[in-house]
Amino acid sequence: MVLNTALLSSIVEIGILGTIAGMLMVFLALILIALILAQFKHLGNLGKKNEAPPVVENKVVVEEERKVQSNQEDELELVAVITAAIAASMNTTSDKLVVKSLRRVSSNKSAWNATGRHENIHNNLY
Repeated sequence: MVLNTALLSSIVEIGILGTIAGMLMVFLALILIALILAQFKHLGNLGKKNEAPPVVENKVVVEEERKVQSNQEDELELVAVITAAIAASMNTTSDKLVVKSLRRVSSNKSAWNATGRHENIHNNLY
């Protein structure tokens, strides 16, 4: 069986052109989808542009000052509670203990890590 080189080259050209045309269509479709998805973030803001922003600057400052004060009070209460708990677990008074620093343990640890920590605390307390 003898293949005609002109026929074979035309088949290859058609195949390459078909491949290129298909890739172009796919990329155009992906670009179109990306543009449509990018416009979704503007859909939620359509009704809000006409509304005047509320003026609450003074209240925000006062509320932030209250939050800072309440956070400091909460932290002092937390230190007092932790000191009392440590004193109770050591069978001593809190007068002899000094809490120098507290470090919050991040909560993004694994469940196994958190469970082990809870078991250690439970075993040390009882």
